[in-house]
Amino acid sequence: MTTPPSGGDIRRVVVLLDASRASRTALVEAAELAARSGAELIGLFVEEEDLLRSAALPFARELGPTSGALRPLDPARIERRLRAQARELQHLLQGMTRRYAITASLQVARGRVVTQALAYISPGDLIVVGKTGWSSLRRRRLGSTARHLIGEASLTVMVMEQGGGAEAQPTMVLFDHPEAGLRALEMAARIAHRDSRILTVLLPPADPDTLDSLRRQAESWLQARDLAAKVQVLGGLAAETVAQAVRSGNGRALVVSRTSPALAGEAGSRLIEAVGPPVVVVP
Repeated sequence: MTTPPSGGDIRRVVVLLDASRASRTALVEAAELAARSGAELIGLFVEEEDLLRSAALPFARELGPTSGALRPLDPARIERRLRAQARELQHLLQGMTRRYAITASLQVARGRVVTQALAYISPGDLIVVGKTGWSSLRRRRLGSTARHLIGEASLTVMVMEQGGGAEAQPTMVLFDHPEAGLRALEMAARIAHRDSRILTVLLPPADPDTLDSLRRQAESWLQARDLAAKVQVLGGLAAETVAQAVRSGNGRALVVSRTSPALAGEAGSRLIEAVGPPVVVVP
């Protein structure tokens, strides 16, 4: 089996981390992705400047984790907590290095998450971010951090609510434009399991000529790389229609171009909110 061309190589997988259990799940998914793509794994831990600033206010209070009683926010205690979290994350990344035979490191920054993430990542990176923020996964609404990062035209962003499925499950790609669809297809081939590369190509509803053209372009790209894929025509591009296709196809991830009509405006947020497995948005 040949390897897809190097133009879409993932240079680094950067995962936004905090102390939550969901963040650890994201770290495992990011490590597996780094191993599959031969990329470097970077954990980015941002110490929230707003939290530290709030702790210095005389009226600030926090709820004791064991006593349940309100107590003054202590900046020194928060500093110690952040250092302990960074040490724990460093230990987890060292474990990923051994487990997946990858290069991994932790970067610690202080400030606002979006600002620090945008200052650190660059084109060629794939950034992994929580759908609603790792600490609030009970809500399905798309969080502000994910919205900001998706809006950056040069970035490839994986938005997670839960980890991907088993390796035998297909990576699904929305192929609804000749050029943008090929970029999405290339990324899907790269993040799919490197041995099986199981893919499902989702085509939009269109007139017969357009549909035939898209199908032939996708099949030609796949054939040139000795890759096979199931091709499925969607009944529509509404969020729930696409999400249902991912669910019924047992998809482990959905890859879609940022320029796809399915991601336009609030429809894009609804799509990402509706899809359970990770959604990868490519430039």
